[in-house]
Amino acid sequence: MLTPNDASGEGSFTKYDCGSRRRVVFDFLRQAVTSGRRDIRLLRELLPGCGVQYLPFGDAEYFQDATRRVYFNTLPTEWLTRSVVFFDPDIGLQTGTVGYMRGNGLEKYLMYSELSGVAARGSQDAIIVVYQHLQRDASKRTGDIERRLRELATHLRTPSVWPVQATDVAFFVAVRNRVAAARVMTTLCAHALRHQLRFFECAAESRQGLTAAAALAPRVRRAPKPADVAAAMATFTEVPPAE
Repeated sequence: MLTPNDASGEGSFTKYDCGSRRRVVFDFLRQAVTSGRRDIRLLRELLPGCGVQYLPFGDAEYFQDATRRVYFNTLPTEWLTRSVVFFDPDIGLQTGTVGYMRGNGLEKYLMYSELSGVAARGSQDAIIVVYQHLQRDASKRTGDIERRLRELATHLRTPSVWPVQATDVAFFVAVRNRVAAARVMTTLCAHALRHQLRFFECAAESRQGLTAAAALAPRVRRAPKPADVAAAMATFTEVPPAE
């Protein structure tokens, strides 16, 4: 969901150390910035070398609110089977009123109806990932994440939704197949621990008498302790870059 550069200043912070990030990705992106080749299409060069079958959609044109229906309807259905489907809106999921979003630019948001529509076309074991920019006020971020979890669980009709947080951004990961969900949760947990991210383990609690939406609402727990994911770390390995 590529949008034009604007005067917001978002995306201007590019000077930082690799830290716990993946070195191969960090070095590639750093070179892209310093060489003046800051172009999302460069991921076509990076990701296949990281062991990823990368199928970019709409990375050569700007996403526009006026043509958003066509954009999502033309996403190839065959790409949505046994795959990771990554939605990368400029800001994140819809929030507030239409007037509020229009003030920021409607093209910067992913609507829940669009997300659920694409998910419905995919296989049950497809993994949905959504980028979300969090509140500027750090004290409100956990509440922001909890609200998004409830909304995603309702719209995607699955309790298997987890966020991985890195300061003021989060990646929400959802899957509907129970077997796939168990593997995804274990992998996310290990990944967060390895890269010093915050992971929320979520569990839906179905109680008699609750509405369907309430029954799907997840419970947020604090990130697990290292000892809780020792088994996951023992089996989790990253794909090395191609020579």
